[in-house]
This record gives sequence, C-alpha cells and structure tokens, in this order.
Amino acid sequence: MTSLRIVTINTGKGDGPYHRRMRLLIEQLAVLQPDVIALQESFRSEDVCADTAGVVARALRLQLFYAPARRKERVFGDSTAWSESGLALLSRGPWRATEIVELPSDPRDGQRLAQVATLELDGTTLTFANLHLTHLGDADELRRCQLEALLGVPLIAQAPGPVLLGGDFNTTAGGPVLGPLLAGDPRFVVRDAWVAGDGAAERGTIASRGENGPCVDHILSLAKRSGDHPQFHGSALALTTSDSDGTLPSDHFGVTTCLDFDSPTMEAQ
Repeated sequence: MTSLRIVTINTGKGDGPYHRRMRLLIEQLAVLQPDVIALQESFRSEDVCADTAGVVARALRLQLFYAPARRKERVFGDSTAWSESGLALLSRGPWRATEIVELPSDPRDGQRLAQVATLELDGTTLTFANLHLTHLGDADELRRCQLEALLGVPLIAQAPGPVLLGGDFNTTAGGPVLGPLLAGDPRFVVRDAWVAGDGAAERGTIASRGENGPCVDHILSLAKRSGDHPQFHGSALALTTSDSDGTLPSDHFGVTTCLDFDSPTMEAQ
C-alpha cells in the first residue's frame, strides 16, 4: 500500500509581511512533509525577486508545475510591483501530462485558470487538478461554469484512475455549486476528502473568521466507481500556527488529507 499526504493552501499573494509569512509557510509545510501541494495566489515578481512557488519547491525539494496568472501591479511591502497571482502544483515525483485550463471569467474579476497534471506512483496513475474559482459574491453560476469547464477537460474526463481536485473554490461544500456535485453526478462518484478522512466538525479556512467560519478550500476525489476512490484519513486544517507577532502563513488556513491506495488496482471501500 502507498500513502500520500496532500495539502492545498491559498498563499495570499504578496500581501502583508510577505517574507515572514513565507518562512512560516515553509517551516509548517516541512513538518507536514506533503507529497503533493496545491498553491493558489502564488505570488511571483521579477522586480522584487519574489517567487512563492519557486521558493517552496526549492526549500522542500519538490517538482514544480507553475501556471502564471492575473498579472497586474500590486502593493508589495512599501511599494508596488508588477506581479502574478498564479497557480502551482508541487510533488515529490515528476509531473507527467500537464495542462493549463483557461476558465470562464467575469470582467469584474479577471482571468481564472486551473491546472491538471498526472503522477505515476507504484504503477498507478493519479490525476491532480488545482483551481481558484471566482471570488465574486454574486457569481455562483459563474463558479458552476468554471467547475464544469474543468471537469470536461480530457485529462479529467478520461482519467484512468481517481482525480484529486483541490484548491480555493470560494464556496462551501453545501452551497449551490458543490452541493449538487457531491450529492450525485452522472459522470463521477464524488467524495469530500474531509468527510471521508474523518475531519473535525469545524473546518473554517478563512483565517480571520477562525475554524468556525466558512470553509471555501477543499480537496475532492472524483472516480468512475465508488471502489476506485483511495482511502482517506487524517483530514485536518493545516498551516494554522502564527508567530509571536500573530502573523500567519496566509489569510487562509490550508487543508490536508492522507490517501492510501493499493497498486495497480485501488482498494474498494
């Protein structure tokens, strides 16, 4: 049996005390020892030599698949810098097939992307997708369209094994976007890794709202049959520890889970 730990975290761009946050992020990720990490709002700017995904990948010796996105001038420290708020998938093994997916967008919000990539582990192909859906409060229909666009990508729709879908969905599991998908979908059997992995009742991921606040960051498992899902355990909030000044790694908490699978056939649950 092979086990993997997955973490997803919205890293908060270059906001606030960026370098202190990056130190906390790397220190706490190193303790978790994740096999796969999905980053959203991954800040990168050549002008100020900042690169969240690159720094994390080098510090933890992980393979990086980066998707540049949402380039614009942003406040950074005491000045401004042209920068990206990209997506990144990091792994202990090399990424195989990779794709950057352009999602439907709204001019009020701007560009939205997703990433899809595969890993070969012990004879089993695992597919990972990383996304960051629109933050607009009145845009559930757009979030639904963005999610549908991602699910239709051949690397996901035709995946030979399970698909792990993680990121900042900007909506809760019981809301109008994810609720119907989790309740029943004709294409996939969908499981919330938090529920399947015995996560605690409280799982708020907006740091300012605490663990009793809304959870908008998720890890989902998509499979063609219920027996093709891996077994999940250890689902929990992650990257929740502040330093002595109250600084956290991000304005979001991360979500982590462990999955176990047999090779080459997934163990039925």
